[in-house]
Amino acid sequence: GDSEYNGFYHSFGFHAALLNSDVLEANIRRQARFYMWDKTRTEEERDKLFKAASEGTAVFLSFFTPEKKDDNLSTEKSIWRVLLDVGGKRYVGKIKKLKNNLSEMIALYPFHTRWNTAYYVTFPVSTSQAETQASKLTITGPMGSRNIDFPAKAP
Repeated sequence: GDSEYNGFYHSFGFHAALLNSDVLEANIRRQARFYMWDKTRTEEERDKLFKAASEGTAVFLSFFTPEKKDDNLSTEKSIWRVLLDVGGKRYVGKIKKLKNNLSEMIALYPFHTRWNTAYYVTFPVSTSQAETQASKLTITGPMGSRNIDFPAKAP
């Protein structure tokens, strides 16, 4: 994660998790344990997640800004753009605000807090491509620009 400050004023901050195959697998195992899923349900959920991962790369984004009106990443009139650079190409994210249960989100993503807003950001590049190359996530807007690097997954 990273934060942007204007002097002593906290403009915005975020933490993010690239939902690569390792993270997806860990999330499935944790949810299966939380909800005591049987083997069939676990496999169905795994298949759903990995099918989506083959179609695009996703990031769980935990975002904070002190001004509620500026926390508008998923709206049409958003002041923010979320970008992912992979293999020399830049992809613009499609952003969806999550309304999942807060306790479940914190259990899966411990960096998320009740003061942050959860977003699910998808990019039109396959997860296998994004996880095998170093990538960079950037959040940019009139309040500043910050980025974080995701290293390539070890073979």
